[in-house]
This record gives sequence, C-alpha cells and structure tokens, in this order.
Amino acid sequence: MARILIVDDRDTVLTTVSRVLSLEGHDVHKAHAVDDGIDALRTAYQKKRPYYVILIDLRFENYTGKDIDPEVAGMKVLDVALEDPFLEPIIMTAFPSIETAQESVNRGVFRYLIKGMGESIPTDELVRTVELAVANRELIKALAGSISELKDALRNIDASNLEETKRYAEMCQILAEKAYEQLLQARGRKL
Repeated sequence: MARILIVDDRDTVLTTVSRVLSLEGHDVHKAHAVDDGIDALRTAYQKKRPYYVILIDLRFENYTGKDIDPEVAGMKVLDVALEDPFLEPIIMTAFPSIETAQESVNRGVFRYLIKGMGESIPTDELVRTVELAVANRELIKALAGSISELKDALRNIDASNLEETKRYAEMCQILAEKAYEQLLQARGRKL
C-alpha cells in the first residue's frame, strides 16, 4: 500500500482517481487547489510520512495567484514535490502540449498522462502507471539505502586483515553510486 496524493481542481477527477487507487489498496489523499497540495506535501515531510506518488493536474482554474499562469499552476506543486528525491510525480492534463510535456520530463516527472473525454484517464493506464511509479520509488530508495549501508560497512572493516574485501566493497560502492546517479539523471532528478 502506497501513500498517494492527488492534486486537482476538479471534484470528479479527485473522486474517480481516488476511488480507483483506493480499490487497489493505496492510501489516497486529495487536495483541491495548488496551495492545498503544497501544504499537504510540506505536512507529510514534517511528519516524516512521505507520499510515494503524487498525481498533479497541470491546469488550475481556481488558482488566483499572480506568480504563474493558471494554465500551468500545477508546476508550483511539482517544484515542491521534486524536493523529495523518493517522491514520484505524475502530471495529468486534459490540455496537453509539447512544451508542457517537455518541461515536465525535463524537471523529472515520472509520467505525463493525458486526460481524455470528461477529464478521465483509462483505469488500466492509471493503475499501471502508479504501480510502476511505486516500484521505481522503492528501487531508488532501496539503492540509496544499500549505498548507505555499504558506506557504514566500509568504515567498520579492519583494513590490515581484510584489504581485498575492502577493495571489493569500495568497487561495489562506486558501481552502486554510479547506478543511482544514472537512474536519477535519466529521470532529470538530482541527489
């Protein structure tokens, strides 16, 4: 079961997506506005109960701020979501464009989903995308944990007795760190 946050200004989208993902066993939370989504993320960080996946609408008709166009107000939520290297953001939009797709991918979103008629996403596509995002998050988190454990183990090796083991462990650490960096870089994310 993954903790998932959905940020969308349409009640029908919030209800439908929440219902589909809840039926899959996920712990789903909803935010109806940009600021509510940002507050939910910050609260989750503070309470150390992070979300695994966030689904963010791109366009918010209810956005009243002057700092960004309501057509792309979801990018404000994305900016905060990207502060957590283990959170997998997914953009959802009924108004796709090449520019917003490129910008989303360049910023590091997991997927850019296009809503269809009635602003819905096919259930199988939604479930598959979220499951892949959860699996990707777990992989990145496990890899980061392995690197940390390996560093601790290296500090505890008695080099005079286990020089060959130490060299092997150092090589493993280097390879794991490179794999971790490449995985994040491939997604446009930073350590």
